[in-house]
Amino acid sequence: MENGIGICTPFVVEVVWAIFIAPKAAIPVSVPLTNVLKISLFSLAALTLFLTDKKGLAAVFLVVAFINMALLHLFKLS
Repeated sequence: MENGIGICTPFVVEVVWAIFIAPKAAIPVSVPLTNVLKISLFSLAALTLFLTDKKGLAAVFLVVAFINMALLHLFKLS
């Protein structure tokens, strides 16, 4: 199961990011939906780390991702 998660998660993240979130996205979405997608993808990445027994790294990644998103929102950079 760990190999499948490790292979599938980056692929799913890449596809969703390219289609909906990237600056030149094929299907641009609103800012609130973009933020929801970002949170979902970062959470999926943290979950993948957690399920592959990298619990500390998962926690650090999730905290840094949310702090980054909060600062981007605070300074209106997203």
